[in-house]
Amino acid sequence: MKKLAKYLAVFSAVILIIFSAALVVASNLYNSKIQSVISKINSRQHYAVFTYEPLSSSILNKDGLLTVDVSAPKIGNIRTVFRINVDFSFSSIKATFSKVDHEGNIDEFLASMRIPTLKLEGAIAFYPWQLKGSGAVKTSAFTIPIEGGSCRFGENSFYASGRSKTSLDIGFASAGIKCQAYEMYNHKPAFILDLLDLKVTAKPLLDIENKNVSLDKVNVKLDTFLVDTSTIYMIGFGPNDKVRDPSLRDSFKLSSLNLDLSMSDKDYQGRREIASDGSMTIEFALPHEKDSKILPYYDLSDLNYDVTLGNFNIETLLAAARNPEAVDKIIGAISKPLNFNLKNLSFKHAGSNVSTSGRASVILDPNSGKPQNVDATIHAKADRAFVDSLVSAQYEQGLFDLMQSGAVTLKHGVYSTTLAIKGKDISLNGVTYNAAEDKNEAEFTEKSLDE
Repeated sequence: MKKLAKYLAVFSAVILIIFSAALVVASNLYNSKIQSVISKINSRQHYAVFTYEPLSSSILNKDGLLTVDVSAPKIGNIRTVFRINVDFSFSSIKATFSKVDHEGNIDEFLASMRIPTLKLEGAIAFYPWQLKGSGAVKTSAFTIPIEGGSCRFGENSFYASGRSKTSLDIGFASAGIKCQAYEMYNHKPAFILDLLDLKVTAKPLLDIENKNVSLDKVNVKLDTFLVDTSTIYMIGFGPNDKVRDPSLRDSFKLSSLNLDLSMSDKDYQGRREIASDGSMTIEFALPHEKDSKILPYYDLSDLNYDVTLGNFNIETLLAAARNPEAVDKIIGAISKPLNFNLKNLSFKHAGSNVSTSGRASVILDPNSGKPQNVDATIHAKADRAFVDSLVSAQYEQGLFDLMQSGAVTLKHGVYSTTLAIKGKDISLNGVTYNAAEDKNEAEFTEKSLDE
């Protein structure tokens, strides 16, 4: 037992010596290689020039200044200075950095755009035993003036982690933006705009040799997007102008947004399919306030969608987009036919359910970009209470006629139909739809009402 304890003590001492030696080697390598590493970074790209000046150094800690010079067309050279601190430990190498205020000219540049001095700080870590790295950058909150008001930007952060160029996770998080007008209409700001708690995460794939970046998946989450405006302000009246109802306001709100966007692998022609699914709640009111009383929102709650669209040659499309007149190149980047698959689009309103699904394919003319051939089938159903609330007395007979012909069915309190389009032929539940007859009937109804 004593021998085992002795062997363990010796083994632990050897491991400690190895770790200590590794720390010393890593520390010395940092001192000897930092300048050559920076020189190599500068030679590999032409966007920025990095310069490092050591301030203090010990085995476990390094301190220095990193100057970054970026040459921006039409603006000139922008210089930023960061204070860098590097810590060595048995399990990791960590570096923290923070912008040195009023060093370089970045603060003057921001001031020219009416942006106050920003705090910029971050950290980078490498865990050699896990072969994993991570990093994060954060900016402080700030306020900027805009025409007729001001906007407050909350803290923003960018972060990344991964084990290789094919195993990366990146993200952006923002506390959000709150904007409002200086002028008051009926004791409320002329406009209010809120975009709160935005988060974007992605899984990029890096091809360093070919300088390409592709995204496997992107997720976007947003807590609230709100636009609330004075109707009187929007149509051009001043806050003191004589109007019948100075309290009129319109409002739109999107909340609980959560969506995914992804792209398939390239096919043999280098094209990809784009897929997206998500959920959210949409509310709007026109007006939201009238005669100084708040009116309820019209809500589309639990709105869900799942859709695919393809296929596209993304690289060719982006290149062709620089010359919108080159229609043939844009059409050439799109598959024939272009396929659209709506797996689901559904929402709830006042307890009623509405849902649609379907698919469509279209061939585009290579010269004009106009649809040459359309083939689509779309299924739709909605609770009776929802449909009846939308159909005014003027169109009740039209809905009844559609039900009589079988174009629309009503079963167990749910309206349903299937829209089919094949070229110029259109049908509802297999019943041919004649747009000319509807137009003549609408003109006759309008004439009768006028008389």
